[in-house]
Amino acid sequence: MNRDKYMWHSVHLDKDMSVVVYGTKGIPVLAFPTQSTRFDDWEKNGMVDSIEEFLEAGKIQLFTVGSVDDESWLCENGIDVWRTARQESYYRYIVEEVLPFIRKINKTKKLPIAAGTEIGANQAAVVFLRRPDLFQALIAMSGIYDARYFFGNYIDHDLYENSPERFLENMAPDHEYIRIYNNRKMIFCVGQGAQEFDGVRALKNLERIFITKSINAWCDYWGYDVSHSWEWWCKQIKYFLQKVLETDKESVAVSDKKKIEASDEKKKTVAADDKKKIEASDDKMKTEVAEDKKKAEAVKAEKKPDGVTQAKKPLKSGEEAKAQVTGGKGI
Repeated sequence: MNRDKYMWHSVHLDKDMSVVVYGTKGIPVLAFPTQSTRFDDWEKNGMVDSIEEFLEAGKIQLFTVGSVDDESWLCENGIDVWRTARQESYYRYIVEEVLPFIRKINKTKKLPIAAGTEIGANQAAVVFLRRPDLFQALIAMSGIYDARYFFGNYIDHDLYENSPERFLENMAPDHEYIRIYNNRKMIFCVGQGAQEFDGVRALKNLERIFITKSINAWCDYWGYDVSHSWEWWCKQIKYFLQKVLETDKESVAVSDKKKIEASDEKKKTVAADDKKKIEASDDKMKTEVAEDKKKAEAVKAEKKPDGVTQAKKPLKSGEEAKAQVTGGKGI
């Protein structure tokens, strides 16, 4: 499997950040780490191996990033306003640095899939829900989508913008993003086993908001034996990624069908236009022939017929003739 590591100094975070790229082609998948915050988190915990068949087949190209969650969500002793500003800077780093990098490396020109586990699921959900126009799908596993879990009752503008359960709750029912959400594939999954209680509670609240706003999201609750662990996340990412890829195939098929139908309609329209032009041309010719015929008949009526002599003047009476000969005098 092809593996390339890239690193640059982030202008938004003012620190070196790394991205690892697996595979050479396919739909891009942007993967966020757990609370370890490391860019190779997925690789070290078996996630990359679990989806190797998709990578080897060229169906996906995986981009794994690091995070600064230990400076924001997980920095319990930090100053709250600094923590939230750090999270907003990370969001800018993903949208304005990582996504352009993905577009440069990946040649499919397709929107990426955002995916993450645990706190990484929160990050995937934040970037997807804030910018659904930049992603085609979301796979979020075992996240806790509740800012109060990390910040208590503290709130400011940056935290509000990075808290889906808050900005979705206040989103207008006719907001343009709702239409975009419903044209995307959103998957939220959580187990109901060990250490998943808070995740279940948070997802049920998020699901309530989705229903209220008429947003189509797949909220999947796995069994009571499904724990908060890499073992289950490896199974889940493989399962859900297959579902998203199947949806992409269907979308391509529908798109191709629409193109063919549009082409057929265009051909019919062109044929109809050509027929109208021909009929119009025939009508014009008929009109011109009729006018020429009228002109010919008019000319013929004005012209005297050949071979016909003029009518002779009537003969004069005997007296008139005699007067004409003698000049009016008697003999």
